Amino acid sequence: MAGKNHVIEIPLMGQKIVLKTQADPKLVEEVTALVKERIGNSEKRVKNANAPHLAALLALFDVAEDYVEAKRKIQEHQSELLAKVSQLQSWVDSALKD
Repeated sequence: MAGKNHVIEIPLMGQKIVLKTQADPKLVEEVTALVKERIGNSEKRVKNANAPHLAALLALFDVAEDYVEAKRKIQEHQSELLAKVSQLQSWVDSALKD
């Protein structure tokens, strides 16, 4: 649901990053919460307060790692489902021949 502009403020190492979006407000809220959480976690790992890019990069890697893991799980489940469908199809074909 695009339409009205929404303003998002993301704190990053004492700086305030302001973004505008027309995305669905519920999606924006969920994404913003995740970004704030990940940046907060990465800020704790960055020693240099003058390196906000490093904190952002660490947060990006954390999110990317979760994405890749989720993608792999989906692919595994798809493979398992396809194998089961194939097996069921064989059983049905066999039963229809009898």
